[in-house]
Amino acid sequence: MGAREVSRVLFRCLSDHSSALTFFNWVKNDLNITPTVHNYCGVSPTDDIYESLVGCNCNCNPVIFDMLIKAYVKAGMVKKGLTTFRKNIEACFIPIVNACNCLLSGLSRFNYIGQCWEVYEEMGRLGRHRNAYTFNIMTHVLCKNGDIDK
Repeated sequence: MGAREVSRVLFRCLSDHSSALTFFNWVKNDLNITPTVHNYCGVSPTDDIYESLVGCNCNCNPVIFDMLIKAYVKAGMVKKGLTTFRKNIEACFIPIVNACNCLLSGLSRFNYIGQCWEVYEEMGRLGRHRNAYTFNIMTHVLCKNGDIDK
């Protein structure tokens, strides 16, 4: 059984996350098959994908961690996206501006205003150049918070 077959089975289990996770763990632990990034994507987003990717010794491209932040935000799991953002920084994976903007937008949408400012400030500390989209999001945050004089 190869990575392609594993992905196929996981894809068929999309509606039943419990079965997908059971199958995934069986392949990983009992068959000693090293899952690919595509295989990890077939597991429910509620599982700790970040820890699995870091622990798999698969020499992952940092872009994958940016995509993970975006996926969490798009799935409405903004807090998980923020946690992943912070873990990325601790692991020296500096998120790209687009991933930061996606996170900022999600935080704003869920009214996590304080966390928006934390991410915005962190972008500056990390040397990530803020773009027009970043400033539009933060302008919206200021308006939501009633700080239109800033």
